[in-house]
Amino acid sequence: MSASKEDFLVIDIGTSWTKAFLVTNVEKNPIKAYLKLPTSSEDLRYTTGVLINKLKTKSRNPKIIITSTFDEASTLTKVFGAVFVSKEQVVAELSGWFGLQNFENPMVLDGGASNYLSNFRVADIGSHLSFLINETELENFIGNKTLRPQSIPEDKKTLEIEEAILRASFSTYLDLHNPNKFNTVIVTGGILSWSSKTTRLALILLDLMSAGKVVQILQDPLVFLNAYGALINQKKSFKRVNFQYLKNVGSIVSLGGEGRVSLDYGLSEIQEVAVAENEIVLVPAASSQKINLSMHGEKKQELVVAGGVLGVVLDGRLKPLPLHFGQEKTRQDVASWQKALDKVELLEI
Repeated sequence: MSASKEDFLVIDIGTSWTKAFLVTNVEKNPIKAYLKLPTSSEDLRYTTGVLINKLKTKSRNPKIIITSTFDEASTLTKVFGAVFVSKEQVVAELSGWFGLQNFENPMVLDGGASNYLSNFRVADIGSHLSFLINETELENFIGNKTLRPQSIPEDKKTLEIEEAILRASFSTYLDLHNPNKFNTVIVTGGILSWSSKTTRLALILLDLMSAGKVVQILQDPLVFLNAYGALINQKKSFKRVNFQYLKNVGSIVSLGGEGRVSLDYGLSEIQEVAVAENEIVLVPAASSQKINLSMHGEKKQELVVAGGVLGVVLDGRLKPLPLHFGQEKTRQDVASWQKALDKVELLEI
């Protein structure tokens, strides 16, 4: 006997955007509807109310769940007849779900507005740009972005700056600099979910990864991750629902210079790939394909990876990247790396 259909309306109130998901407890297409609006930070009730009213028309009597990092969001439960799930509870539920998915050393990188509130050295951001800009212009951009975190990049230059800010923010994640640990990296929020192409997303991480580091990238295109954690908290059966809303981008490998890689697909022959210094190579491989990857060098590394939208990306650039704000060569290098990956981007396989 199958369980009766039950709907849930999950509201995730973020610093810049409020996301709403209407979800049902069926395994096929459980997300029935999705909407987002800029967060009305001065009065959280406004945006929350608009989204609830719009989505409630698509369901008979959904259970409303609210999650947020804003302390005052918990008071909305009385206004909307909802339950509140804290950030700490969401993190705990997602940790358990990651374990069920067998994600190895999972690490979440959130591209949300909180990244723009950190203190950065302007030179660290400017060194990742392919165009000429002075420190004052860059400081003004960051200041304006802090005031309007929900703004969307209007052109390639704006997108580059926002990606550079994320590089500066994510550079503090020690695991990205640890070649002895393989990580499953789940990227969510902001331009990581909504603006950057998969190749640019991979390049953000590759720019930060030390020599010998390998990660598997999963992308949260709907920014559903926090809402999913809140949903599991209220309905444990969702923890085992067989739907994959995360997009498998693929595996990326930072060689730290020229190198040779062996890829064993479990077939009769093993593929050998030689990567020249400063070359970026893409090896097509489907998401379902498991690969025994070996990096040959002073210390041989062996691990199991999977393909994805980009397959397996091999990065032969020297690490750390020799980038310097204000230098023409740095701007040329950054532009060439972007073009190199753009040329090899494939359709999803």
